[in-house]
Amino acid sequence: MRHADVVKIANLAQVGNAIAPLKTLGDELLKYTTFHAFKLFSERKEGRPLHLGVSGNCFDTDEGPVTCMDASCIYSLDQANLSLFIINLSPIDKMSVIIDLLGLEVAG
Repeated sequence: MRHADVVKIANLAQVGNAIAPLKTLGDELLKYTTFHAFKLFSERKEGRPLHLGVSGNCFDTDEGPVTCMDASCIYSLDQANLSLFIINLSPIDKMSVIIDLLGLEVAG
């Protein structure tokens, strides 16, 4: 979403692979955990991407340090809706999140 002005389409390679969000076997359907994240995102993807200031701890990997949290945000004018997408990238640590809506009037 941070690059929605440049990137017009994105694909999920796993859709045609063995680890797709859905798996069928005969009449049975299994929804993997990734299905629910994609469903929630698809219902909230329309709107204007907003710039976020994200800061937090890092953890070390063989490739170098990785920030523990990433986030993006969409504001939908027609629905008067703000959707925050936040992910904890740490493989072991829980985290608390502080959200500061500086300059934004919030109702509800």
